Amino acid sequence: MVDLKEIIKKFSEEYKLELYDNYQIEVTDISEYVKGDDTEYYYKRKEIIDQAMGLLYENSNGNIVVLVRKQDCVNFISSLIHEYVHLCDYNKLSNYRNDLDYRRLQEDFVFLFWTEFHATYLTYRYLINFNPAGLDVKNIQNEIVSDLIDYYSSSPKLDRHELMDKTVRSYGSYLALYDEFVQKVTLHPKHYYFNGQFLKLYKFLENKKTFEDFIVRFDDFKGLLLEI
Repeated sequence: MVDLKEIIKKFSEEYKLELYDNYQIEVTDISEYVKGDDTEYYYKRKEIIDQAMGLLYENSNGNIVVLVRKQDCVNFISSLIHEYVHLCDYNKLSNYRNDLDYRRLQEDFVFLFWTEFHATYLTYRYLINFNPAGLDVKNIQNEIVSDLIDYYSSSPKLDRHELMDKTVRSYGSYLALYDEFVQKVTLHPKHYYFNGQFLKLYKFLENKKTFEDFIVRFDDFKGLLLEI
């Protein structure tokens, strides 16, 4: 059997993340796991949990669990790495705020949207480096942009939380591609931004790719989000 924590260790070494051991990994049906552990928590977040391929979860015993749904190999590793980045971010936030209640920390919408950006950014860089020479970079760039544009035009009234979630994840993927192929990728592609406020959000995230760089500008990011 593959040692999942060994995969995480190698990823952490490559991308200079702390190696934590205050968690366990469960490969499982995420919905059934959470429902069996805390029914009330599950039904409050049912839609999000049911759609999740991975989830950082504090169970009813106070243990931190990285939950990963069974899926194809690439998406499984992607989900595992993504949730581990969340673990690193929330461990740092816990220390920064002197707050051990991870469920409460996960209610902070400002930090939530940043860590979704951060986890997507690092995971996408990791996946790119499986086979960087074999990638059609221009095609991937255009696909990331067009996918977000298509989402923006999919409804005249988009759900605000979903809008922000999809946006920051897309920005994470795009900036990962840019940082790996800086000579081939346009930093500010045309028509990528919902409006001028989203361009400000993107420019903010360009240089906020670590917890340390982000947390000192937390209020600035909050202000940007509240203006959307």
